[in-house]
Amino acid sequence: MFKIYKSGQGKGARLLAAFSLEALNIYGCYSLYYAINTGHWAEITLTEIPGMEVILNPPLLVTLAVFGFVSFLVFFFCNWHKSTDFLIETELELHKVSWPGGTELVASSLVVVVVITILAFMILGIDYVVALVMRLLYRGA
Repeated sequence: MFKIYKSGQGKGARLLAAFSLEALNIYGCYSLYYAINTGHWAEITLTEIPGMEVILNPPLLVTLAVFGFVSFLVFFFCNWHKSTDFLIETELELHKVSWPGGTELVASSLVVVVVITILAFMILGIDYVVALVMRLLYRGA
């Protein structure tokens, strides 16, 4: 049941997918805890863990249950044959890509920054002219 499907293949893509989904899971559970830790639920104390200053209350237990369930789903998603095959194929395709060298990367990035700056100033100028024309039209009406 907990066997890794095609265990030697696509490790990088699978780990990246699993860590990304778990990061979303942690953020979601963190948000859930602070959303439901209000009102009567927050006042109920089931027990305190000595030395850790952790109070077990229903919002914490619900959050831990959701975290465990979603982590279980992430494990099965990363081992589901369709998603695993997709991640393996994706990693294989990324190995085939010819990545640019350092100088080519800097030159391409510089071209992009210059073009975006020129376009931003063009849009700024057009916006200024249109605003000026609109002010003149509304002033005359």
